[in-house]
Amino acid sequence: MKDSGGPYRCILPTRRRTERHFLSRTELFVGPGHHPWARSVYGIRSAVEHLNDRLAITGYPTEREAKLAILRHTHESQELARDCLPRILTRPGLLSHFRDDTTLDQFWETMTHAQRARLWGDPFKLAQAGTEFDPELATLDE
Repeated sequence: MKDSGGPYRCILPTRRRTERHFLSRTELFVGPGHHPWARSVYGIRSAVEHLNDRLAITGYPTEREAKLAILRHTHESQELARDCLPRILTRPGLLSHFRDDTTLDQFWETMTHAQRARLWGDPFKLAQAGTEFDPELATLDE
């Protein structure tokens, strides 16, 4: 059974494998080597969804550092989404794979990584999005 909603729409993980699929499937979008980032984003999202302390999940020693980490990940995730959505809508042959759960499931389950990467194109430059985040502009008041 698939998780058919929320922030997983492009990843469409199988229940009980959501974290594993989130980590492996985000490689298409950001390239390999970003599992620590993806694991952190997944952990924050999961903490919020399950009404747990989102600050504690970051592992940072101070509240300020934890909030800045969450804001940085939020910025990076938003920039990633801003990269993904136009690709899906404008890249030849890609939209048909993201039309519904059936076509998206086929995209992830029947295509090879090389086939998906050819359709997708170059990964998003996550490191660049991180440098664009300015912690001095962050408002940390609750």
